Amino acid sequence: MISCGAAQRRAWCAALSCGCACAVWNSAAAAQDSALQPQWAAASPSVADRPAKVEPERSSKRTDHVRLGALVSAGFPRPLAVEGMVKIERLVALGVEYSTLPSATVSDVHFGASAIAGSARVFPLRGPFFLGLRAGRQHVSADAAVSGYGYTVPVTLAVDTIFLNPQVGFLWTWDPGITIGIDAGLQIPLKSDVSSTLVNSTMPSAVQQAVSPVQRTMENVAGAVGQTVLPTIDLVKVGMLF
Repeated sequence: MISCGAAQRRAWCAALSCGCACAVWNSAAAAQDSALQPQWAAASPSVADRPAKVEPERSSKRTDHVRLGALVSAGFPRPLAVEGMVKIERLVALGVEYSTLPSATVSDVHFGASAIAGSARVFPLRGPFFLGLRAGRQHVSADAAVSGYGYTVPVTLAVDTIFLNPQVGFLWTWDPGITIGIDAGLQIPLKSDVSSTLVNSTMPSAVQQAVSPVQRTMENVAGAVGQTVLPTIDLVKVGMLF
């Protein structure tokens, strides 16, 4: 027969074993929970929440409603030209041009030419391509002095021509206003007035024979420049349109 004291000791040992097992179980569970729980770090401010740097808008006074300036060009038949121009809404350009042919000498005859004209250009695509029309007045002059047989005979010839000059070309403009262009067309004479000092019958025949070839040269050259249809070209046109 088992004694009462031995039974009590076994009950206490069983209870103590259960308590130790529960304590160990609870500790392991707590450790597992802490390992599985996510770590919360201090939240950094979101990039989206930061105020964006606002770039100041660059204001430009260039509207292209009106551009005004001057151009110089080199071409044919009058090699040098200067033109004042106003361009409106990138669609229409109006100008006034003065052009000149510096004095040249052909067979002892001195020639010169100049013209003043108004021009209008239309830019149908609002780009560099244009269709234009120039109209004006050209003055061609020629003079020579023929000497012979004790005589010195001055001979002069002038041709004034009203002309039209249809054109086609390109005119590029970049900020701050640099402009470059090229164009080609035809100069069509509408009306010509010729004035000259001609050989008359009071001169000796020998003098008339000496002067006549000079007169023919003058008439041929002046007539070719002032009284015939001529091609026109501006090889380069450079300037500023502000």
